[in-house]
Amino acid sequence: ENHVPMQCMPLYSILVAMDNPTVNYFSLDVEGAEFVILQTIPWDKVDIQVISVESHLLEKVFPGSRDDMIKYMDSVGYNHIPWGHTSTNIGRSSMGTRDDMFVRKDI
Repeated sequence: ENHVPMQCMPLYSILVAMDNPTVNYFSLDVEGAEFVILQTIPWDKVDIQVISVESHLLEKVFPGSRDDMIKYMDSVGYNHIPWGHTSTNIGRSSMGTRDDMFVRKDI
């Protein structure tokens, strides 16, 4: 098996190192760990306006369903935009991929 060691750190640590800038658009695609990662973000300390999250692999690798993620994002101040990625790439129909878009409620 081929493995590539990678250094990982929390998104919040990276944002703090950059003086916590406004993030206009953040795309999260990590093959099934998206909900777990979203739960690590201190939402009251970051300025992320729009988030796209790959969601078709949720519940397959880590706990947490798509519905769990949508409810969670609502609880931290984001509206779910169900039509946000309905026609953005050919993989949606050929591979069954799904992404969800969230927009901060104060925008």
